[in-house]
Amino acid sequence: MTIAMTQAEGQRFLEGFGLRQRRTGDQADDAIIVEQEPELTLLATQEAEVETLGVRPERINDIIINAAKAPQTARYARKITGLGHKPIGTMKVHFTFPDMPLITFDGNYGEAGSLVPENEFQERCMKGDLAVTNMSRPNRGLMGIRLEPSDEFGPTGEERYGSNLFGRVTSDLKRLMENLKEGDIIYIREVKEVAAPAEKKARRPKALKAEGKDGPEPAPKGVAQAKRARSKSKGEENGQG
Repeated sequence: MTIAMTQAEGQRFLEGFGLRQRRTGDQADDAIIVEQEPELTLLATQEAEVETLGVRPERINDIIINAAKAPQTARYARKITGLGHKPIGTMKVHFTFPDMPLITFDGNYGEAGSLVPENEFQERCMKGDLAVTNMSRPNRGLMGIRLEPSDEFGPTGEERYGSNLFGRVTSDLKRLMENLKEGDIIYIREVKEVAAPAEKKARRPKALKAEGKDGPEPAPKGVAQAKRARSKSKGEENGQG
């Protein structure tokens, strides 16, 4: 209902249904609501009060999900993070350590039981890449973000055949990692990849025809007719005189 609204917008929205808002987390009017309790609309409308958890806008991280290249993995990621049914999802930190080249997040071992290998990285895994460990590895379902490029290992620390790439983080990774520790929750929002605008080709100006050996280019038909009419008129005047 109110997720992705500001706390002020959420309050007005809930009041429209005759419900009271109880703000938690960042309670400022411009804080973004990332969680709501009860979460389901059907249950929320049956309560007298709805709790809305707010955070600063900069704490929401933008990601791109490439469902075309990794359809099964994208479906899994949206389900586990909640992005399949709400505009802002969550990821719980599984393991992180200062200066690590990656960070991992909790997954669902059971849900990943049929997650076949797809869209492994080719020559290099890049900074910001998102992946899930597939069913070929013991830690299946684990999600991760690559913090440094690697020719050997993916975002969850697996080799290429165990890593299903499904997207990338487009917001500031340094800000995401600030004071982050195991058990923390990060908030993510799916954004669409914007294609670079195509360059417009400059039109060439029409080349002017050079005068040939036989003199200048003939005047257009309409101009020639006008000249002949003027000459005829002058001749008739001279004859009358």
